Amino acid sequence: MGGVGTAQGGAADGAPRTGQGPERRPRLWRWALPLLLGALPLLEAGASRALTFTFSCGAMDLNCASFQSTNGAAYSGFLTAAATWSNLFSDPFNVTLSISQAPLGNGILGGARPTILTGTYFEIGNGLIRDASSDFDRLAIAHLPGARTTGPLVNGVNTFAAGAGVGMITNRTTQAQMANPSNPDIPYFDNDFTAEAFPVNGGEIMRINNTLLSLTSANAKALGFDISSLNITTDAQIDFTDFSDFNPDQFGSLDWDYDRSDGIAANSIDFIGVAIHEIGHALGFLSAVDVLDEASTTSAGALFARSENVYNPYLLDLYRYSTLSRSQGQGVIDFSVDDREKFFSLDGGNSAVALANGVVTAATFANGRLNGDGRQASHWKDDRGLGIMDPTFARGELGQITALDLLTFDVIGYNLITPIPVPGPLPLAVLPAVFAWGRRLRQRLQAAPPRSGPSR
Repeated sequence: MGGVGTAQGGAADGAPRTGQGPERRPRLWRWALPLLLGALPLLEAGASRALTFTFSCGAMDLNCASFQSTNGAAYSGFLTAAATWSNLFSDPFNVTLSISQAPLGNGILGGARPTILTGTYFEIGNGLIRDASSDFDRLAIAHLPGARTTGPLVNGVNTFAAGAGVGMITNRTTQAQMANPSNPDIPYFDNDFTAEAFPVNGGEIMRINNTLLSLTSANAKALGFDISSLNITTDAQIDFTDFSDFNPDQFGSLDWDYDRSDGIAANSIDFIGVAIHEIGHALGFLSAVDVLDEASTTSAGALFARSENVYNPYLLDLYRYSTLSRSQGQGVIDFSVDDREKFFSLDGGNSAVALANGVVTAATFANGRLNGDGRQASHWKDDRGLGIMDPTFARGELGQITALDLLTFDVIGYNLITPIPVPGPLPLAVLPAVFAWGRRLRQRLQAAPPRSGPSR
């Protein structure tokens, strides 16, 4: 789902854009695995404490020998990107990635298509509670929405009760169309827990609104779920362009820079930085708002409304809020597609996490490629310098993981080798949920006259 591609017309500053590329449509609404994670055992803690990666390069090149012989620099760069994540997390499991490099279409740098699992909020939420180990984890689990038990505390909080769910504001559904026929883009409060049956593989599956949650298979392993019985062969497919089908009139001369030791060449894209970004999607930096955005829009751009029961948030969406969602109550997330600001909050929407690098910048998310701000929602807001999961890369830009990136992976289930202290020296801050928004533009190196650029 995560992709590196180009929006035709490009960003106003001509920056190459990475992330969930617009030309690679999400497929997640098909419910790749209608799985109840509660039926799976939990992994027992072992002696090994390291996140590892295994790579394949397609069915005919399982050990990547052929890929290395023809794309040695790319393979080496990908190993470096994977090692970057391994050196940050202590989680004892392996992530399997299939990689390729080939023409992907004009302006498309690459893409990540993670394996997506769906389960109950009851079980995945309790997975977050069991996994909590940092101060930020404990802050987050204390403010997650949903009905709780009154039994023994786990990591200082009550666990979720069976049937627990998440209230949200959403839009562009058949329910939104019925409530506001003239403008189904107007968000409405969804907290009704309605049940609806959907056909699946000759049978049917009952989906109870507000009670389901999805996450990547890698993220499920980070939370301690044993998914070995599902026989998942790859946690994500990651593809990179070879630039052979890029239009030189649009992008000029553009190539990868595989060596970060001397910086990134002025007319090149940081391959390792983009690979780090795409692996980040595989690890779980995703928003199902992209699914709502794409699935509710026809190829002609018109509304194609589906039942709200078709959709459910991804794990990261539990921290996606707006002033409108917070006005409906603490813990009501924003699961809508429009151009209102959506911010990252660990305390039920009361405040927004911010990145402080000289200028305090609120941690906000992109809003949707088709019906939002033009960037897929599985990213930070563009042009605010928030981290490696920004939706854009500029020519000559060195992609870097920030404290904000690390905090995000921390609270979705990963364990940092070096925890972020609270408070501490890393550049994080907290802002009130209602604040003035300033636009903080990064300097972008423009080597070619055309103003459009490839996206990630």
